[in-house]
Amino acid sequence: MSTVTINLPTLVRKVLIEEKEQYYLRPVFFSNPIATDRRFEKAVAQFQKEIRHYFRGFHLTGQNAENLLWFLFNPDVTHQQFRFSYRIGSQTINGEFAAAHFELQNKLFVVLPMFDNFMFIAKPDEKGKYNITQAVYETIDKLFRKIKKQNNNQPISVEAYTSQKGEFVTTITVNVSIEEGKFPFEYQQDYDFFSRLSGGTDFHGATELDKVGNNLNELFPSELKRAFYRDEMISRLSEIIYQKDSKLIFLKKEELQIEA
Repeated sequence: MSTVTINLPTLVRKVLIEEKEQYYLRPVFFSNPIATDRRFEKAVAQFQKEIRHYFRGFHLTGQNAENLLWFLFNPDVTHQQFRFSYRIGSQTINGEFAAAHFELQNKLFVVLPMFDNFMFIAKPDEKGKYNITQAVYETIDKLFRKIKKQNNNQPISVEAYTSQKGEFVTTITVNVSIEEGKFPFEYQQDYDFFSRLSGGTDFHGATELDKVGNNLNELFPSELKRAFYRDEMISRLSEIIYQKDSKLIFLKKEELQIEA
């Protein structure tokens, strides 16, 4: 069992759930896992929890290695919003549309998260420069025309594809436990006939601990409500910090019992 650090480019939006505005987090390059909460810190904590849940019991093989690699893919992403207003037939397309782009091997890749994470490679002009606005506009136009054709030329619900004010991309870091296994073409084992009839007997401490325990580092700061075994010291610090007079008091290192 190995611990893998995931730095995941994450799209952050605000949505209305039961008439209450909440933060909505999801990966840039795929549609799940997702998390929502009224407070950003709690939404992040929930998102990290959903990622750990996604990889709970994950056994690395040749077939699922690609899933892990996508989660580990962390390019330098630039998030932009573009406003377009034009007509497709009798319908007016009007709104702001988000795109995230990054460079890799001298190519510019553009992702449209709200269009089912559609990704394309932008073409440079004769001077080798990219016109991101034009590339996004042409691609969205093609996608809308395709959607309209698939829906028998019915009006498109443009709002489902638009971005929102204040939308941004950030990187969320989370540690997950991955069970390393040899790929099927490298390793095969003959199991005893009766062992096939019974449940699995393999026990992995890291997996079981993840099911029943809590990592305090992952709970900080949004879900860590108290200082374990240091309540008296925290109470004293609170009194000093929030004292009525403005006199500043310094504590010695020995008083805080901090090891050098």
